[in-house]
Amino acid sequence: MNFQRRIATLSVVTGILALVYALSLIFDPDRLAVRNSNSSLLDGKLTAKVERIELRAGAEAGGEIVALVRADGIWKVEKEGAAFPAKKERIQDLLDTLSKKSPYPTRGKTAASHVSLGVEDASAGRIALSPLDGSSRILDLLVGNLDSTGQEVYLRRSGDERVFSGSDQLASFVSGGARAWLDLRLFAGAGAPQPETIQKISVVSRIDPASPFEYTIARDAAKKWAVQAGGGSPAGTLDTQKTEAFAKGIAAATADDILSASADPGAEAASVTVELGDGSSRTIRVGDKLEGNKRKAVVSGGASTFALSDWSVARIAKPLAELLAAN
Repeated sequence: MNFQRRIATLSVVTGILALVYALSLIFDPDRLAVRNSNSSLLDGKLTAKVERIELRAGAEAGGEIVALVRADGIWKVEKEGAAFPAKKERIQDLLDTLSKKSPYPTRGKTAASHVSLGVEDASAGRIALSPLDGSSRILDLLVGNLDSTGQEVYLRRSGDERVFSGSDQLASFVSGGARAWLDLRLFAGAGAPQPETIQKISVVSRIDPASPFEYTIARDAAKKWAVQAGGGSPAGTLDTQKTEAFAKGIAAATADDILSASADPGAEAASVTVELGDGSSRTIRVGDKLEGNKRKAVVSGGASTFALSDWSVARIAKPLAELLAAN
């Protein structure tokens, strides 16, 4: 009986201790603070009203300001007095991140913490959302330093002394400059070539004056690639895998930057023309050299001059020999 009483007593004590531990977890001040801090920085209902986004890098990162504007449902990047297509997926990612409910625990309550946490008005990064006319701010968020873990960034709403922290992803949105927001695809929008729609590829290259080349390859009646003209007499046939990868590389080609809103490649050094199944064609014209192993490039029907890396040029203007099957 004494043994049974001891077992019963131990069971009761164990149960009480378990209950106390559970209650301590439930009502732990730190856990409550985090749970109660769950909120969104932007009301999801207001995202449709956002027509202008200004992103400013922190002073230590140069303070560059990037302006994104939406007109007729299309987002563009303002750069040097012109507007260029923007990465709509990245903009949507920004808006989704701001409107998603997440923990934003308080890290400081007075202006005394602003300098050390990097959220001063003059030096912090900034994410500002507004209507197109800029008449009011839907959100004006200051982005400061990363915390000691590197996983969160200090934040503050402009005009409010409270400092809180959130995902370090918010810091990535104010870095990278305009280039991070530009849609740098050479072929974009409706009618852009897809690998399976490309029926013929013609390449002319004088990049190396000592070894110029010119050839055309096309799909035959069986949809297999074959040499149609130029390139001499290749000792072998086209490698299907290499040629399909070549077509994919052309369709997905991207630039390093957009230089201007006028199409002017300078002296033509190479051209790549793709003919599509609907009878239309697109041509990439590669021109003058630029600093940093780049060249100017334009696309037929486009109104911009791109900066294309030498690596990208070599990828879309390959010598025919690189497409042949191994002997």
